[in-house]
Amino acid sequence: MERKHLFAHGLATLAILLISPRPSRPQTVPIAVDPPSLSWELVSVGNTTAEKDVVFQNATDATVTFSGITISGGDFAIATNTNKKCGASVPAKSWCLVGVTFSPTALGTRTGTLTFVYDAANSPQIVPLSGTGSGPLTVSPIGLVFGSLRVGLTSNRRAVTVTNRHTTPMDLSAASATGDFAVARTTCGTSIGPGQRCFVEVTFTPTAAGPRTGQLSITSGTPGAPLVASLTGTGITTGLTVARFNQSATLLGNGLVLVAGGDVCTPLCSPLATSELYNPATQTFSATGGLSGPRSSHTATLLKNGMVLIAGGELSGFSLANAELYDPATGTFTATGNLNVPRHNHTATLLNDGTVLIAGGSSRIGRNAPTKVPCAEMYDPASKSFRLTGCLGTARDEHTATLLNNGKVLIAGGKANPPGGYLASAELYDPATRAFTPTGTMGKPSYLHTATLLKNGMVLIAGGVDPGNGPGAIADTELYNPEAGTFVATGKLQVARYRPTALPLNTGAVLVAGGADEKGYLGSAELYNPTTQTFTVTGGLKVARLGHKLALLKDGMVLVVGGQGDGGALASAELYDPVAGAFAVTR
Repeated sequence: MERKHLFAHGLATLAILLISPRPSRPQTVPIAVDPPSLSWELVSVGNTTAEKDVVFQNATDATVTFSGITISGGDFAIATNTNKKCGASVPAKSWCLVGVTFSPTALGTRTGTLTFVYDAANSPQIVPLSGTGSGPLTVSPIGLVFGSLRVGLTSNRRAVTVTNRHTTPMDLSAASATGDFAVARTTCGTSIGPGQRCFVEVTFTPTAAGPRTGQLSITSGTPGAPLVASLTGTGITTGLTVARFNQSATLLGNGLVLVAGGDVCTPLCSPLATSELYNPATQTFSATGGLSGPRSSHTATLLKNGMVLIAGGELSGFSLANAELYDPATGTFTATGNLNVPRHNHTATLLNDGTVLIAGGSSRIGRNAPTKVPCAEMYDPASKSFRLTGCLGTARDEHTATLLNNGKVLIAGGKANPPGGYLASAELYDPATRAFTPTGTMGKPSYLHTATLLKNGMVLIAGGVDPGNGPGAIADTELYNPEAGTFVATGKLQVARYRPTALPLNTGAVLVAGGADEKGYLGSAELYNPTTQTFTVTGGLKVARLGHKLALLKDGMVLVVGGQGDGGALASAELYDPVAGAFAVTR
């Protein structure tokens, strides 16, 4: 089927060239090969694949004569049974085929080239060739990356898959790991049947700071080298105990900061069940009680009784309905009522009466496609239960929710179910009527923005994504006036950004830090002055980051926690000093 597809593609391309109108004066039409490269997945050493064809297309008015068609790399060969095989030349407005087979002579990545040399201006045409040689048993992935982890702690388990690609059963020996790595669990027994798979799970416990390496080995009953997967991780002595992003960060009544859940990608993303506490006095993180299960994109709300409500979130692409309470006195999580609708990327707002409004978000139940959640619900700390309340006028996620001085909640922007797309609309939730009503419309649709209540009662909307720009990052900002129920433009950000974090400082200014634009992660930060309605640059983050969290400490400093950077999930944390206008890495 693959050969027929390439053959048909070559004919179609040639037909387009042949029916194109001739230019008014002579013009050279480049000679081309299709496809421009060939690759093969895992192939057992010593086996030969079916051929894959390369079409040599001559759309010029002259015959092209070959001086050589050669192949390099001892693992590739030109097939001999190709129809319309390339010979000594190719007539004008015609084409020919070269079939290539792959016969790996060793394990691992194998490379080569197919080269056409001929009597035309754009000679030679070179087609890169690549494939992977495997034994009858294979492991996937061939390496596990555990990211950063505090020295002495043990990571979540990560798995490799062992597959028998032979037609007969194969014997297996016990799996073993070297260095700071250990086999935690395996479904592989003493043998594996033809076409069957089993799994080996590995953990990482760094014994020292810096890069740590090891190997996972599984020996089969056949002669030869064992199956090997590389193992890498980094031990750290500062920052978070575990690298994470999309986590929550909550300032507790005792001045500590609870950091819970989140994602780590190494390279596959998986949520975390761990949590930790930041102590401003020592500028250090330490592990605390674990969540009931992994979750990310959840909400965390400090209740008036001092406990923290963790609600919803996401696990392996599915929305969660369960919720739990963190008790700072015991350092433990206990289950509380379940959400009526599983959801993630929602908002949670502590109301003046002590209840918590859960609004919007996406919900994915089973294998159904995710949908935006229209109806909100309320958590009552007294009964430790959730009940449905009013429904949004427009179901949305990735929006913002801000408690206003009048006790109402402003819901702004976000994304709607298709075909609604990005939203410029806003709504107000009134706890007295338990209903949502429309309010002013933002100047442009946006999501992944921030919303910050100012001391003057206005709400600053900053950053986000502009759907009309590729989409691109937004530099425009707006102010919501609760008295007028309208949005008006205010000063522009110094740097356009989406998904930054924003936090009001004790001075009344607003710190906007990090995020991303079309070029990548941002390390810049800026301050909004409500009096002048302008943004000015302040000290930059030590590490560019997205998906991080900010917490205003009791001494006025700002803690920047985790996030995602160029190297994946971050274990680093920083402190922003409003007096010095600078960031410094925590110990």
